[in-house]
Amino acid sequence: MSFFSEGRKLAGTLEFPDTADLGSALPVVVTCAGWGGTKDRSLPEFASRLTGHGFAVLRFDYRGYGLSEGSANRLHPLEQTADIRSAVGFLRGHPRIDPSRIAVLSVLTGAAAALQAASEDRAIRAVVGFFPFGDGERWLRSLRRTWEWREFVARLEADRAARAISGVSELVDPNEILLRDAHGIEREARSREASPARRDWKLGLDSADAIMAFRPEDHLARIAPRAVMFVAVENDSMAALEDVTTLYGRLPSPKRILVLSGIRHHDIYQPERLTRIMNDVCAFLDESLIPNAV
Repeated sequence: MSFFSEGRKLAGTLEFPDTADLGSALPVVVTCAGWGGTKDRSLPEFASRLTGHGFAVLRFDYRGYGLSEGSANRLHPLEQTADIRSAVGFLRGHPRIDPSRIAVLSVLTGAAAALQAASEDRAIRAVVGFFPFGDGERWLRSLRRTWEWREFVARLEADRAARAISGVSELVDPNEILLRDAHGIEREARSREASPARRDWKLGLDSADAIMAFRPEDHLARIAPRAVMFVAVENDSMAALEDVTTLYGRLPSPKRILVLSGIRHHDIYQPERLTRIMNDVCAFLDESLIPNAV
């Protein structure tokens, strides 16, 4: 299926539980990828566990990614926020969806965009964020040593001046914006080997500017009284636990956090571990998506 966001046609896949009654309106979870992900990469692993629990699931490609229209060289959180809200708007009109029971499950940059979307759209009744950040500048700085940060900022300032004249931003390997540890580099290499689109993916430095200006933590108070759950990894090299727990502390209740220890960032996708995590997530969603809630 497809829907539109700010004039761009976005591709999606809407899945229903095998046991769903065709005459009943179901709770639904919108699953949102992080950092250049698509609806057919990683998200099916979340979706299968959600549909197995009885939720309908919409996974979709942001503008410019996968099968959706738009520039592939952009990762602007505010644009992805708009895409999430458009997905929610589409679902509210679907005959098999209960419009009062819509949640969003999202990862990393998608988790930050989901928090912003929930602060703007009360149709989102619950949010599950894996490794969210609340301040894009603080997040990108946390990935760098002091001199690396200074060099990065200088590079962004030069690009900002150049594109004010030319209208064009320098295209770079996304790993120059999101710095990874050895485990992350290895996993990204495997992903690029398996996917030509991922291998050829470039980002304009204007995306780094857009991320740095993004501060969903400024709007957390507008989410209450809807529920939020965070999932974090204790020794995460891509989303520091300290940043996630600080963001969590600023959230109004109701809220929940699941902190995983003894693993690395991408280890959550190991099948048995993800099943255990999703059991906790589904229990949270059962409590949060109360039928006929106003």
